[in-house]
Amino acid sequence: MENHSLTKDKNGGELPNDVIIKRFPGTELADHAQKIFFRELKMLSNVKHDGIVRLHGFCVEGPEMILVIANISNGYLYNYLENLNSRRILTWEKRLKICIDVARTLSYLHYEMEDQKVIINHYISSWNIGLDENWKAKIVDFGFSLFLFPNQDDEAVFLEMFRFGNRDNRGFLPPNIDPEYVKARKLRRESDIYCFGVVFL
Repeated sequence: MENHSLTKDKNGGELPNDVIIKRFPGTELADHAQKIFFRELKMLSNVKHDGIVRLHGFCVEGPEMILVIANISNGYLYNYLENLNSRRILTWEKRLKICIDVARTLSYLHYEMEDQKVIINHYISSWNIGLDENWKAKIVDFGFSLFLFPNQDDEAVFLEMFRFGNRDNRGFLPPNIDPEYVKARKLRRESDIYCFGVVFL
């Protein structure tokens, strides 16, 4: 992903300074990147919630694919949890607020969407929780997300996600994925709760 606070396009125009350019490489892992790009575009187009990063637009030109999303001015949760020497330390009050924000967003994805839609994110991690200027936590990555449908073929869904692999086709799953999902291969809301619990701890 490439972040730019101000970017000129090829026609000389400028993007506002409150957006992030999320670029999906169209070279060695073109098929992999394309699947994730269109999956994330579909998810962000379907969700409207203040706990989810706002999608401003997208562009596909040849092998190049980009999403334009709202800027995350205070960075990502990972930067604060992993960098113990950071001058910007999260207070317990901020940590609690972040947990509550993410919990409310998951509740929306799991139970409160229109038309009884359910989205399983599959990748709740400190890397994918952004913090805006007011320290509002926002989920920013939906590349591994899936709609939960009744009577769907869970095995096929699992294999499709697993095929989002690397060049030697070994496959890839998010590092903190619910082990019960890997074992049973049945899509469920509890998988997101497990990932959230890992972050919470």
